[in-house]
Amino acid sequence: MFERQAQVTTAKAQHYLYQLCKHFSHKIAAQWDEQFGKLDFGIGQCRLHAEEATLLVYCEAQDADNLHEVMDVIKRHFDRFAHKEACELVWSP
Repeated sequence: MFERQAQVTTAKAQHYLYQLCKHFSHKIAAQWDEQFGKLDFGIGQCRLHAEEATLLVYCEAQDADNLHEVMDVIKRHFDRFAHKEACELVWSP
């Protein structure tokens, strides 16, 4: 299993968790509440955790190519949703 994580410092962590999960729920399996979200892309999964001032993002897949595809989709959507706020989703090495 290949995994990567990212975190974003933002006061809108719950908002972004909801926005990402609601958006993807129209096309893939998605579950969420106020603190946790789970997105199943088929090729991999993404779990989200909203803390008071941080959004934690965990992606996993069976191979590196699928992992990078899931990460890219999450990052592109997050960047679009957060364009008004000066925050960035940065993947840890």
